[in-house]
Amino acid sequence: MIAELGAHINDESSICYWANRNNIPIFCPALTDGSLGDMLYFHSVRNNGIKLDIVEVRSRLSLRPDSGARPDEAVSWGKIKSNAESVKVFADASLVFPLIVARTFAKYVIDRKRDKLVNGTA
Repeated sequence: MIAELGAHINDESSICYWANRNNIPIFCPALTDGSLGDMLYFHSVRNNGIKLDIVEVRSRLSLRPDSGARPDEAVSWGKIKSNAESVKVFADASLVFPLIVARTFAKYVIDRKRDKLVNGTA
């Protein structure tokens, strides 16, 4: 779903745009748990689109809010190296993903400013 979004975004400031352009996958488990899930639901109501029992789906989600595997399971599947430092975040992806992206770009800007100061090119 994220790759499809990236294919339709015509904005070079978007991480989804560049990931799609460079065939870099973005993995986001439980994407439909957050605001995108709400948008999909409202789209389906307005457009006779996606057919699903939202009440049933929401109740199942509340019984099992953890839709991702533990890091040790990911090691057994070869998705994470056994010596890698891993973290599992329990949060809504639509809230956390923008914060991660913002921090990534903020670190880049801070590092560039520091390098300019150190090299005297500021």
